[in-house]
Amino acid sequence: MFSNGCILWIQVGIWFWFILCTTCVKKLTLYKYISIYNFLLIVYTSIYVSL
Repeated sequence: MFSNGCILWIQVGIWFWFILCTTCVKKLTLYKYISIYNFLLIVYTSIYVSL
């Protein structure tokens, strides 16, 4: 179903979210919403491209 590039981008998005959450604890909510949006955007585009 998923190409290697798609899986790679999903892993990058997860690590990006994890790093933002751990390094920006004071602004946790703001960064969490931004990174969740970016993560979903990455997932959507990579799935769309791999179709």
